[in-house]
Amino acid sequence: MPKIILLFFLVINLNAETLYPSWLRYGLKIVSNFGTQNEIEGYGIIINDGLILTSAQNVYRSSQIEDILLYDGSVLGDHITCLGYAKVLALDMNLDLAILVPSTFTDIYCNLLPVQGNFRSLVFKESFLNLLEETQEFALDKNSNISYMVIGDWLEFQRKTMPLGEFMSLLQIQKESFLGMPVFLNSKEFFVEDFFIGIITGKSHKTILEAKKIVQFLCEVNKKTSIFEEYPSLQENCYAN
Repeated sequence: MPKIILLFFLVINLNAETLYPSWLRYGLKIVSNFGTQNEIEGYGIIINDGLILTSAQNVYRSSQIEDILLYDGSVLGDHITCLGYAKVLALDMNLDLAILVPSTFTDIYCNLLPVQGNFRSLVFKESFLNLLEETQEFALDKNSNISYMVIGDWLEFQRKTMPLGEFMSLLQIQKESFLGMPVFLNSKEFFVEDFFIGIITGKSHKTILEAKKIVQFLCEVNKKTSIFEEYPSLQENCYAN
């Protein structure tokens, strides 16, 4: 009997990991306000030191941006809620890449929290994609099974999977809501996390900006400026390589 119970819970855990892989916790919905009735929605993902990757198109337009609001789904399966506001640290329109960082945190109802000592700022950097230490290169083809995140009917982050070739065709007919979305290569082993490929970028033709190019951009900016001097993981990784 105990063995049956153990097997039952093991099956439940495996199914939960399939539906809600841990990288969904790192995902963000990004809503940028460019003025009256002019909001841009997209996606992003939290990486080392609490930095956020997204498409530059999500946060930069010809008009002046008023604010960038972040939504997260820290409790897997629950609906997404307000996390805070962000500001742009670095941006490259050629790569269509922007690096954000939270400027102020909010409660789940978008009310501002105190700057110092609020619980959300304390736990924010504890859950992130370890881009700087786990970036890999993959031999991908149209049949490679990939995963990406979407917002479900109950306003929760969901994992969707499909072959890479079908996904790239889907991208070309989708609107800009896919921009900044993280994409992962499905792991073939249980208990092994999916592998980060990159994020969706591009204007007329959507593509995947690969993780290696993102890291190269971060280290290049770090080499030429002092923007990232307060971010120790990035400093350590870029100097080591």
